[in-house]
Amino acid sequence: MAEEENNGLMRLIIIAVSIVIVLSLIGFVMIKFVNPESVNLNIGDNNEKEKEADKEVGPTHELGSFTVNFSETDNYNFLKASIVFEVSHDKLTEELNKRDPQIRDLVISILRSQKPEDIKAPSSQSIKDEIRKKINDILNTGEIENVWFTELVIQ
Repeated sequence: MAEEENNGLMRLIIIAVSIVIVLSLIGFVMIKFVNPESVNLNIGDNNEKEKEADKEVGPTHELGSFTVNFSETDNYNFLKASIVFEVSHDKLTEELNKRDPQIRDLVISILRSQKPEDIKAPSSQSIKDEIRKKINDILNTGEIENVWFTELVIQ
């Protein structure tokens, strides 16, 4: 009877060791021969964030500072902002310089139409998108890729 228990225990140990060896071989083959970029583990949005961080910033154009009153307030609240554009190519900066008064007028109109709550929101992305879209509508030689506030003060 003791021999039968030892045989059963030995079989169980052999099966367990065999499983460990097979799994180790599969792991080795996966690590060695499978392209890690083709394996999608869906671990958060880290891949998109890394791609965005790795993306180089293109040419920039400094639009300057703006000081505007909010149009829909009884108080005398005002906004001071400095804006920089990322442009699609260097040649676009020439057009931006030529159209500076037109672009500044557009930006002033957009900023004045905002409410202080819109600017105070954690993300002013909708305002940036509106500025980018309206300016891209009037450009001929390229487009604005990004809009950045390098200064944003509300009083």
